[in-house]
Order: sequence, then structure tokens, then C-alpha cells
Amino acid sequence: MANYLEKWSITLDRVIIHSLQDNTFYASLCVSQGETKKEIDARPSDAISIALRTGSPIWVMEEVIADASIPVDQDKDEEERRAFREFVSNIRPEDFLHRGGYSRGS
Repeated sequence: MANYLEKWSITLDRVIIHSLQDNTFYASLCVSQGETKKEIDARPSDAISIALRTGSPIWVMEEVIADASIPVDQDKDEEERRAFREFVSNIRPEDFLHRGGYSRGS
């Protein structure tokens, strides 16, 4: 598709991820050919791929980000980080041998 845009002298000005409905994202390609500007509906995966190939910006509407965001529980995240740090600080090389079902001398 990026090759077609180039061959037809069409410029991808930007990709806009504009809505999220029933867990499906929707996107548009904003293109221009000379003075003519158009918006073309596209699958977000295809639109992002073309934007990356052409170096074009990708815009995402604020409401899409808000709708797609996962709430963060900072207290729980910090608790998990502390537990992981404690685990890592107490682990020994021998622990890997025992976890894999191996013992010394095998």
C-alpha cells in the first residue's frame, strides 16, 4: 500500500485512531494528493503499518485512550515490586538447580 501511495503521488499526512466500539478500534488514513485531501477508513493494524513505513504521525483520540486504558492500582503494583525485589535478593544459584529438577552431581 505504501508503494501505491508513492506511485500515485499521494501523501499520508497522518493516521487517526478515532474510536473504540465493542472492543474494536477504528482508524482513518488522512491523505493528500496535491490540494485534494481525503480521509479513508482503514483497519488500525493496516493504518499503523502504513504510517510506520511512510514515517507518518499516528494520532489517537483522547476518548479512545480513556476507553482503552486499564485502571492502575499503584498500591498493589508497589507491593508486587517489593515482593519481587525480596525474591531476587534472596535467590541463590543453587535454587535454579533445584527448581529445574536437577541436583548437584547429575
